[in-house]
Amino acid sequence: MSTLFSSLPELTSLVLTGNEFTGSIPPGFGSVSLIDLELGSNNFNSTIPEDLFNSPTLKRLLLSENDFTGSISSNIGKLTKLTNFNVSYNTMTGSIPREFYTIDSLAKIGFSNNSFTGPILNEFTSVKLRDVDLQYNDFTGTIPSLFGSSERLNSLLLQGNSFTGSVPDEICAKVGSNMILQIQVLTADCDEINCTCCTTCYPLPIGNGSTIV
Repeated sequence: MSTLFSSLPELTSLVLTGNEFTGSIPPGFGSVSLIDLELGSNNFNSTIPEDLFNSPTLKRLLLSENDFTGSISSNIGKLTKLTNFNVSYNTMTGSIPREFYTIDSLAKIGFSNNSFTGPILNEFTSVKLRDVDLQYNDFTGTIPSLFGSSERLNSLLLQGNSFTGSVPDEICAKVGSNMILQIQVLTADCDEINCTCCTTCYPLPIGNGSTIV
């Protein structure tokens, strides 16, 4: 497959979602002009190859619902045009690298249902964030107030982590406001953090499950 990629240098979109591919992503993506790479809902079970981060034209990198392992490389910062990044429903670990926060084109990010750790830094440079899914990981620390600076934020999913403190006023000010561009969905564990503006609160699990209130 890597030979195929090298023979298609003008390839801009590759959508292989919903198949049964296994193993690792083959090399060669860095040698083509990809804008859109969608490999979700397969059975890939390796780390994300460094080669993917050598595609400066890449805007959408969708890898959800696989069995990817390891952490996100700091080289993700090379994807300066990235708008949509989704690795939800994998088995990934580690913290979000600081270089990720410097991508000022980000609009949609999905990290849910992994085992990511550490804080979410208050260092996002993108004001275009629209959908942020952080639910069901092991994130810690406080919730960044910079999310409230996003001009287009529509949904912010925080539950299933170990955040502390309160949802910042800058975020709450955009929930249910009269603004044309307002936050429609804000979810959190309200037993663990103070959230007076959440659209849905998730209590701590009781037994083997939890109940949405």
